[in-house]
Amino acid sequence: MEAESGRNPNTRSPVGAEGLSQFMPGTWKTWGRDDDGNGSASPYDPGDAIMAQGRYDCDLAERVERYEKAGKVSGEPSTWRSPRTTPGRELLRNTAAFPPYTEPRTMSPTSSC
Repeated sequence: MEAESGRNPNTRSPVGAEGLSQFMPGTWKTWGRDDDGNGSASPYDPGDAIMAQGRYDCDLAERVERYEKAGKVSGEPSTWRSPRTTPGRELLRNTAAFPPYTEPRTMSPTSSC
């Protein structure tokens, strides 16, 4: 979250990523929920955004693990942990290779689902 929004829940990127975890609106539709029970699911609500980020990251980790086991990807596994502002899942799905991103790799390599 530090790398994506500077921990500012009201952040909006120039390309439309919203909130603390910088979800694009289409991605938020898939992963966003009213996790804090306040009656509204919002990428600007830290309680909702943090839980949605966890769901998204765990899904991505599970997909990468399946691709690795099937021999469908190559490269350095930690590269998928680049900030979600990069098209990680779509790139993996389309190219079957870990991308050589140059963005900072600030997400935790030890997070678990």
